[in-house]
Amino acid sequence: MEKRFVVEQPEVLKVLKLAQDSNKVGFDIECEGLENTARISGFSLYIPEHDLGVYIPLVCEHPEYAFERSKEDTLQIMQGLSKIKAVTYNGSFDVSLIEFQYGIRVPLAGDGNLISKMFQLHKFGLKDPLALELGIINEPIKLYHVLGEGNYNFVKAPLNQLTLDYTVQDAYCAYKVEEALVRDNWKPEKYPSFNQVYNLELQVLPVLGLAERQGMLLDVEKFSETARQMAMEADDLHQEICNELNRDPLSFNIGSSQRLSCALFNKTDRVPEPLPPKKPRARKEPEQDDRDLPGLGLEPGSPPSKTGKFEQYSVANIELERISSQHPVIGKIMKWKSLNSVLTKDVPHVHEWAPNGRIYPQFEQLGEDGTSRIYTGKPNVISMSYAVRDAMPPAQNKVYVHVDYQAAEWRLAGLLSGETRILEELDSGRDPHKATFAFMSSVDPDKVTKEQRATGKVLNYAALFGSTGYSLARSLKCSEAEARDLSNKFWAAYPYLSTWRQKRHDYAMKHARTHTVIGRVRRLPGIFSKQQSLVKEELRRSVNTATQGSCGDVLKIALINFDKMVHGDSILAKYKARFVCPAFDAALIEMDATALNDKDNVEQGLRDAFEVELDCEGRKTRMKIDIAGWSTDSWKAAMGK
Repeated sequence: MEKRFVVEQPEVLKVLKLAQDSNKVGFDIECEGLENTARISGFSLYIPEHDLGVYIPLVCEHPEYAFERSKEDTLQIMQGLSKIKAVTYNGSFDVSLIEFQYGIRVPLAGDGNLISKMFQLHKFGLKDPLALELGIINEPIKLYHVLGEGNYNFVKAPLNQLTLDYTVQDAYCAYKVEEALVRDNWKPEKYPSFNQVYNLELQVLPVLGLAERQGMLLDVEKFSETARQMAMEADDLHQEICNELNRDPLSFNIGSSQRLSCALFNKTDRVPEPLPPKKPRARKEPEQDDRDLPGLGLEPGSPPSKTGKFEQYSVANIELERISSQHPVIGKIMKWKSLNSVLTKDVPHVHEWAPNGRIYPQFEQLGEDGTSRIYTGKPNVISMSYAVRDAMPPAQNKVYVHVDYQAAEWRLAGLLSGETRILEELDSGRDPHKATFAFMSSVDPDKVTKEQRATGKVLNYAALFGSTGYSLARSLKCSEAEARDLSNKFWAAYPYLSTWRQKRHDYAMKHARTHTVIGRVRRLPGIFSKQQSLVKEELRRSVNTATQGSCGDVLKIALINFDKMVHGDSILAKYKARFVCPAFDAALIEMDATALNDKDNVEQGLRDAFEVELDCEGRKTRMKIDIAGWSTDSWKAAMGK
């Protein structure tokens, strides 16, 4: 395919004439936002008769490529677009944007059913996986490749080759995917793994849509009072911490990693450098840099990094936990950091989140990283602190029930690897982390201590998330040699899990992809990189996606089951149960408070809905749940916190 930018107006009109003469063309718009008033930065066309992909910019604010087309020329282009037949993924948005701003409608090719299917591919994040499965593209180019992480304003994009490849990709893929759908009449047997995922996403869409529209309550007054008390507690802690660190409370910033590191780890006998002499016109005396002052002289838990003349040690919570026994101020610092996080991240946005006392989160069915877990944004209720959740009550005469899967990733690891001992431990109700340490150390599970259980937990999750070397030693609070010895004992205790992990790595190295338990594909393009750190990250994802990614699929299957029961003749329908919000491997459910008088039957109904049965190569398991709690007070209380 030939690709090119078309900037000059006469050339643009020639390309539009080619598009108008075509039976149908691939089409896509780039803009600075998702509102009807968002500026259109440009659009791309794929003209199949000439195998030509073009991007026609309307405005560009990148410093090196600054460009803006005149209103007259832009209107002439829009009038030309009204005479093409466009194939696009997000047809309703693209058409409405142009119509709202210019009063011109771009006709869409195909019937309503086909246009709807194309939009669903866009909504579910499945357009790239299908294009990959059909062999239309080898590797998708993502928006963050062009603009960088966290930037979505395409007006700022440079007019370079990467931008051209990205813009033309969607127009080209839209045309080719629609062509395949028409040719194959959307036959499931043509691409079975994709269709299984597609149908799953299609069925869970109305469940999430209803939860978005109904939202959830936020008691702004209660949270404001909680925030006021937290602010007072944080101020008191700040004063105490500064006193114990021998720092000036008016100038010392606990949130500064470097200053906190110096206060904790500088030697007690450190001699500060002399202050520079006062300049003749200086308005005040030069101040002593508190990084140069003596500290508590604590032993750090990890090697330092050099920043200027000061050695800086990590003061992340995981490092502070390792040295918490050295001085009582460490516990106070961790408490202050927790309070400060809520006060800076949550408190300023409460009125923005819930202007009328109700939050309406937006659910993303697939993460940007290709996982199947449901994420929330604007606001991100999944990551909200317990202080916020404590101010989120159910509706009047309603009760919250928090449903959480038991050791979901660990159970899936046992199912996929054939390590039946893991499934037997979980089915018998034994604590999986105690069982791991007991088995690898040949001790009685009932005699496993709290510290030993913590070791078992770290090793279990290290197996799933790929933690090794220094990071594993840091989590285990031991030397790398000791961590390596414990890791070897772990893999010796679970040989089938070890073999399965190696097979996952080998498959990823050969095919540059992995998949979940239902066949959802995740591409791993970095597996062929020359950067070993990127290769290791992709190998970690090859295992993590199979377990954690599968958890997302399990929750979606459960929500579909739940929705069928709610709209059928079931105990959940009787008490008007509704899905409120996901929380990774958990779900918040709201129902009539009268269900409290029938808890046993309701909990069995929830188990029928959420305990999905999975089958992998003849091995079966049931994804068991815990009912964390019931509460008429708040989400936090329902979680049992």
